[in-house]
Amino acid sequence: METPPPQGPAPQTPPPNDAQAGYPRPPIGPTIRFDVIGQAFTMVFADAGTWIVAAIITFVVMLAVNILLGILSVGMLLSGSVLLFAIVRFVTIAIAMAIGYIFIANLFRMAIQAIGGVKPSLNELFKFGDNPGNVVLAAFMVGFATGLASICCVIPGLVIGGLSMFTLPLVVDRGMPAGQAFSTSIDLLKKDWLMATIFFVVAYFCSVILFGLTMAVFPIAVSLIYRDYYGFASSPSEPTPA
Repeated sequence: METPPPQGPAPQTPPPNDAQAGYPRPPIGPTIRFDVIGQAFTMVFADAGTWIVAAIITFVVMLAVNILLGILSVGMLLSGSVLLFAIVRFVTIAIAMAIGYIFIANLFRMAIQAIGGVKPSLNELFKFGDNPGNVVLAAFMVGFATGLASICCVIPGLVIGGLSMFTLPLVVDRGMPAGQAFSTSIDLLKKDWLMATIFFVVAYFCSVILFGLTMAVFPIAVSLIYRDYYGFASSPSEPTPA
């Protein structure tokens, strides 16, 4: 009776994922790369009219919110309560950032479509998908967390901003619940937290360098990095540079 040949190691069972819920496991091995910022500038200038108008609308909304909330906080100061003024001002700054992120979420939607080769439309700036409440909640989570951390100390705010920068793409691209998107973003980027923070700072600076007219550089650059880490739900192709 012949001895059966030795068997190799049993095949490894793939780790569980949440594919059944529609959120496939991200690929392993992507890293932060800064060349996408240049690609983002190229895309913005290729359709400057649309992106600049979208930036102006977003900037005006954010400015109006900041002015209104600033008036509220000054009212607290005139009432004679310095402590209450400080508290209200801290909270209003965080709220202003959260409201601004609502429109930035829609810039992410435009960015993802543009990366897929779809000409960006200003109509997308006023759409919030099938679940607008989830988009608003995600925007408030990211904006409030980043704003509050920045108020306490600038560096923690930058770290939170870097780690949470995939939250809005996960929500608008995959419809992922806000809380899960926030935690997933942090989990994906925590191993690269330093580079993610530096990327966040550089991309954000590039988005405001021309008086905010290049605001779309930030969501486009982040969306390109997000695609490296997680992929798009619709698997769009790389756009042809103009």
